[in-house]
Amino acid sequence: MNKTVTIILLLVTLYICTSKAYGQEIRTFEGVRIVDNTGINIKNNNGIELDFIRTIGDTEGSNENLMFFRPTDLEIDDSWNLYILDQGNFRVQVFDRNLNYLKSFGTQGQGPGEFARPKCIGIDEENKIWVLDVSNGRMEIFSLEEGFIEGRKLPKIFTDFIFLKNGKLLCGPREMGSVLVEMEMAAIEGKRPEKPEVAKSVFSIKNKDFEIVNEFGKARILNDMFLDMRVNNTKMTTDSDGNIIAAYIWQNLIEKYTQDGRLLLKIMRKLNYKSEPYRKNNGKLGMNRVAAGVAVDEKDRIWTVTLNRVAPPMEMERLKETETDMFDVEVFSGNGILKAKFKFNHFIDAIKIYGNRLYILDTYRKMQIFEYRISG
Repeated sequence: MNKTVTIILLLVTLYICTSKAYGQEIRTFEGVRIVDNTGINIKNNNGIELDFIRTIGDTEGSNENLMFFRPTDLEIDDSWNLYILDQGNFRVQVFDRNLNYLKSFGTQGQGPGEFARPKCIGIDEENKIWVLDVSNGRMEIFSLEEGFIEGRKLPKIFTDFIFLKNGKLLCGPREMGSVLVEMEMAAIEGKRPEKPEVAKSVFSIKNKDFEIVNEFGKARILNDMFLDMRVNNTKMTTDSDGNIIAAYIWQNLIEKYTQDGRLLLKIMRKLNYKSEPYRKNNGKLGMNRVAAGVAVDEKDRIWTVTLNRVAPPMEMERLKETETDMFDVEVFSGNGILKAKFKFNHFIDAIKIYGNRLYILDTYRKMQIFEYRISG
């Protein structure tokens, strides 16, 4: 085959695999669908609507059970009981679907069933409640009926997890905070701290004894220890088929994997700022935060919290400021097409979706959760 024929075939292949539709650039590379939502104009959010239902959290002090201090995560069980991880009060608050208080788990401490820095919460197939306590280096396990069941020590501290449909844990990459905790715990035990290693994979699937079953997702390496512990951080969820959806916090990237770790989809969106690492005036590398949450609705649409501008450190650190125009919630179809965008006037630290309800967590400022009904 001569060079001319080869070039023609390559051009034909490129034409077939690449298309532009409605402002997106869509192509396939090595079996992975790649969607770059660049110049799309959304009309009426394609019929997708949000109706405000209620605010969860009492800032006036009339109901102690609803006075949260850094509500960090939430889960809903099969009976629509709501479990709110109230990190700053070292407890899990449980309410029924009408927000009637049921019970609490946990208190501050280092003993069984106690918390030092609870980070996230999950409910397994037996309706047991798992709370990841980063500073105590263990998983605390409860049930609604029995209360505290047991605590399981983590061989390696991770800072985020969700349950997959097969009952295993999907864990995100280790962050600098978890490394520092491990070094501190080693010092307390009189051991020599291990040198931090940057993971080559972004995700790990573990059984309930925290043994690694599978690792996948090629980690991005910047050869900067601090940034390497940050650049691959993600928010994670699953769709109705059990596929894994991950939104990278410090990259303009959303990915979809099968439950066994095969990459299916990459999504990029239009940003008004640099999403790639850049050199600061002092010569050091810097990065801009891109995302703050991800969830999937009943129609397998992907909802992400996207920062629409650079988040200045001073603005992020001023906790008394409760209003901002920085956060958008964007909605993508299951195959990566941008369908809707909603703007909010407060900070957003996480989102969750159960049924047709969207829950938006403002963890550090208003310390409340906002509930919306999804329609369309």
